[in-house]
Amino acid sequence: MVVVPLAKRSQRCPVFSPLCTLMWLGLSWFSFCPQLRAEVLEQWSFNPKTYQLRFTAQSEPESFLLENPTRIVIDIPDVTWEGKTVDKTYGGLVRAVRIAQFQPEITRIVLELSPEAKLLSQNVNFEKNSTPQGNEWQLTPRLKKFIFPCPNCCKCHQ
Repeated sequence: MVVVPLAKRSQRCPVFSPLCTLMWLGLSWFSFCPQLRAEVLEQWSFNPKTYQLRFTAQSEPESFLLENPTRIVIDIPDVTWEGKTVDKTYGGLVRAVRIAQFQPEITRIVLELSPEAKLLSQNVNFEKNSTPQGNEWQLTPRLKKFIFPCPNCCKCHQ
């Protein structure tokens, strides 16, 4: 094994040495600069009795609705999910909660509603609370149970 002294390395490759040094410094700076790395979603909770979802993230979530089945979709930009995909089922108006990495720096949370759940508002609003751990976002969808009429109806619901 031949060890080449540092001075001789730079003499052998004068063009790439400054470039390699700049690249190394840039990568080192990037890895130690938390503002450039995506935040990791670590704290979240869902209360199946109140249908309240809470999570902590610095960036503001975006949401939209999907149909068949009805789902509230929440995208959290600049946040990554490092765990396995979460797929928890419940027995109320919110049938399931899923959390997964949607795109490299977007974590997606999906609240799947049961067929008898009716959203009282098409707007999904988040409440933001500043905590020492970061911004805590809270979503409590306004839901009501829809009672399907019986096929032989007229007497069973009176």
